[in-house]
Amino acid sequence: MSLVSLSIAERLDAALKFYDQENPGGCPSLSKICKLAGVNRSNIYTSHPEFLSRLRNRKILPDKKATLVEKVLKNNNIELLASYERRNKALLLLVIELQEEVLRLEQRLIEAKRHAENRRR
Repeated sequence: MSLVSLSIAERLDAALKFYDQENPGGCPSLSKICKLAGVNRSNIYTSHPEFLSRLRNRKILPDKKATLVEKVLKNNNIELLASYERRNKALLLLVIELQEEVLRLEQRLIEAKRHAENRRR
């Protein structure tokens, strides 16, 4: 089974969005986001300073009521919207592949039950 793997940046974005949904108005720490994303915190300091800056800017100027689109328009940040679109496409592909795998496993289970019944006869 081949699964679509998300980049670290996409996993961090997803973890941040999940945190925001679970804790409206909350101010997440880098440690919490890294645990949710399943990434090493030290990697963020060296390889993803832009995410660290975004997280720090959120703490200084929280804008929890603005929607994602409003934030993009306000900041004129098309790259952010593009990263969410890429992440959503990757997640959609992952869901589709997982659904196909479930169907394959269900079929194997049906076949195994038939085989077991035939052996009993």
